[in-house]
Amino acid sequence: MIIQYRNSTSEEDRIRLSLKIQEKLYDLCVFVPAFMTPYVRQGYWRWIQLPKIPGTKRSEGLFEPFIGDYNEGGLFWIDEKIHKETLNAMKKGIKLEPVTIIDKTYMMDIIEGK
Repeated sequence: MIIQYRNSTSEEDRIRLSLKIQEKLYDLCVFVPAFMTPYVRQGYWRWIQLPKIPGTKRSEGLFEPFIGDYNEGGLFWIDEKIHKETLNAMKKGIKLEPVTIIDKTYMMDIIEGK
């Protein structure tokens, strides 16, 4: 089915084959263990605030208040003042510079496998 899918030029055939392949994988309970990326990459509005160290060693996301347990997500808050400032700047057409934050707090732990 995979070869048929790859060779097909018809959208309808590809959809049909894709669904059949997915169904087969589901029926076989296929699981492929994979390496989890030891970092989080997120984009967010400037009024959403994070602590100085934005995540924990186990964080899978920074803005999900109910992920896993208390060590993982939900360390953010909303700054109403910055929210209003940003919306006013947008209305006036004022462009705000993007900010890139690269936090390396746990980098050596990850490299050393801790």
